[in-house]
Amino acid sequence: MMLRVFVFATFATALLAACASPQQQQRSRLASMAERALDRMEVEAPRADPGLVAATDIAFARSARDTDLLSAFREYAANGAIRHAGRGAIDLESSLVGHPPVPEAERWVPNAVWSSCNGRYAVSFGKFVTPDGTVGTYATLWQRQRDRTIPYKWLYRLAAKDGVQPAPRPDLEEPSGEDVIVVEEVKSINARTADCARSGAADMPPPPSREVATTSAHQTGLSDDGTLYWDWEHREDGTRVFITRYLRDGVWEEVVNMTVGDAGVVGL
Repeated sequence: MMLRVFVFATFATALLAACASPQQQQRSRLASMAERALDRMEVEAPRADPGLVAATDIAFARSARDTDLLSAFREYAANGAIRHAGRGAIDLESSLVGHPPVPEAERWVPNAVWSSCNGRYAVSFGKFVTPDGTVGTYATLWQRQRDRTIPYKWLYRLAAKDGVQPAPRPDLEEPSGEDVIVVEEVKSINARTADCARSGAADMPPPPSREVATTSAHQTGLSDDGTLYWDWEHREDGTRVFITRYLRDGVWEEVVNMTVGDAGVVGL
């Protein structure tokens, strides 16, 4: 902790220099070295931070409301991001071809996050509501980035409306005026981290496999530390399946299992 404080203090001092004296140039070089050292630390020994995943998901949702949905999807997408939406499991850009802007986006918030031991991969799970009041459930797979502005970006996303919808609430006039402060509802988020391997990933149990029809599109993934597993499937009849497991107490625990019929899918 003292090392990090010293690094950032040195960096701040270099930025505040008013002119490029030899001493200040030296401080600038030290600051650059410190930044590179921090980057190496994050790559070589990353730490799980499911709270940061939740915060990124919430920022993603806010960006969709403040700008537009498609721009937010692009801004927060990792390389190779896949949307499992109305047109199937396809890459983000293909799913957005020819689609007009969506000025009024759905609102969503995570209620649970599961992270790999080293924090490089995580899954968030939560609820959303569309502008017309439809309520649904979503799951998002996240990948850690070196970008400190957006520390996680999404790799896979599936969203579907719930089979049972809540009763409509009466329309209430929202208060307005310069003296009115509107506070959005804040809910607790269940944040969990997988157990770390004690004697190396080679001694860890493999994730359980499941039978998948040869006619299905199917993809599986495993975090680089072997503690978080994901599995998506697109069946011939249009059914979507997304399953996530993480390692706890030496056992693979299933934490997300979404099976969505073609009619329930929300999105492009």
